[in-house]
Amino acid sequence: MKQILQNELSKNIHPDIVKAILKEFEEVQEGFNFEDNEILTSSGRFVDMVLAGIQYWYDNTLLNLNTINFENLYKKIVSLPKRKNDGEEELLLQEIPNVAKAIYTIRSKKRGAHRKDFDPITQDRIFIKSSVDWIMASLLFVFHTKSEKEIKGIIENIIQKKVPLIEEFEDGGIQILKKLSFSKKLLTLLYKRNGMIPKKELKEISKPKSQQEFTTNLNNLEKALLIYVNGENIKINKNGIKEIEEKILK
Repeated sequence: MKQILQNELSKNIHPDIVKAILKEFEEVQEGFNFEDNEILTSSGRFVDMVLAGIQYWYDNTLLNLNTINFENLYKKIVSLPKRKNDGEEELLLQEIPNVAKAIYTIRSKKRGAHRKDFDPITQDRIFIKSSVDWIMASLLFVFHTKSEKEIKGIIENIIQKKVPLIEEFEDGGIQILKKLSFSKKLLTLLYKRNGMIPKKELKEISKPKSQQEFTTNLNNLEKALLIYVNGENIKINKNGIKEIEEKILK
């Protein structure tokens, strides 16, 4: 998916900026998965890169990515005159910068006194993660050149649930960091995807010992009413989500 994002966004944004955007995007995901407070730092850098990308899209200005002043760049972008006055320009020149501003504000604010039994960084992490995902999906929505069906799948993949016990690698490989039965492994992968997935793809990433192991466990999950099967496509249902959240992710 990373290469697809690099290719799609680089058609309108300088490749060096896209590379920096994706690097910080990954840092935010990792910070959220492992409850790392460095998510605040990486999200600040992420919104810097996003605004630099919008500036490049607008007039081909390639900013020094190491000396960006967010406040100044934000004010400049939201005051840029619209050239087409369409929904996409509204998204790029107003909506995305304003969400970026909200992220930047949370990242930069100084904490005052708060209840000792409640650390507000938790809700900050949730907001930042969701907002960063929204920005990335919105950029892809504006700049994509693929079919609507393909882009819908990519966006769903961006906003999928982040499961701490699953680690993804640069070569596209996926590893579950906990010993699970094969049926629970399938259910966990479906939970992470949070959308329809072809049986063929699920088989490839789950790596069953045999076709029989894959088919038998899939049938058992369907009989237990934990998944929805529609021909060659599968999706976890509400029962399956409850099973994962109450018995596996705890």
